Amino acid sequence: MHWLIDLLNKIRCDELKTAYSHENKVYTQNDVSFLELDCSGLAELWLRNARPQALAEVYDYIRRIRDTDKYQIVRLYSFDFYDFFNSESIITSSQWQKVDIKQELHYGDILAFINPLKKGRWGHVAIVEQEISRSSTKIVIRVIDSSLKPHFDDWRQSDKMGIGQGTIELILDQGEIKEVCYGAECHEIRKVCAARLKDKI
Repeated sequence: MHWLIDLLNKIRCDELKTAYSHENKVYTQNDVSFLELDCSGLAELWLRNARPQALAEVYDYIRRIRDTDKYQIVRLYSFDFYDFFNSESIITSSQWQKVDIKQELHYGDILAFINPLKKGRWGHVAIVEQEISRSSTKIVIRVIDSSLKPHFDDWRQSDKMGIGQGTIELILDQGEIKEVCYGAECHEIRKVCAARLKDKI
């Protein structure tokens, strides 16, 4: 996580510019570095810099289930993380372990949310900074992610979105996660899972 925290500090000090974008571009212009990433793009960038072996395992799994060459996959999506975290491959992984969200979440865990739609799947990926509280109806989590809209207690402003920190809430019904509230908006979530890197990060 040290690489990621250092990245956040540079963004807050305005040493790096960030924006939310599905194009997932990292570039320098006029001696200023720009990170234009979506949520899965940030997770991938973090893993590429901090744990490339763990990222390689995700890519290898996605290549196998899509029956395509690794180099034809140009990026990962939230549902790719979800699929890997729920696969048998994670059981034998040397890099990852699956996390039971009904138990305590830890610093560095990755959450993957999926809401299947008739025309594809959409979702979100977030990195856990801290589990703030837990009750029978709600789990409150401080996360690091790239977002189009601010979360609760978010230092990002609506006109300056992208990579940052905020608080989300998982709404429970009889012990099952039914909704995720990112801030002002809550969404029904049909599938959610989490995984943890095996070594300290």
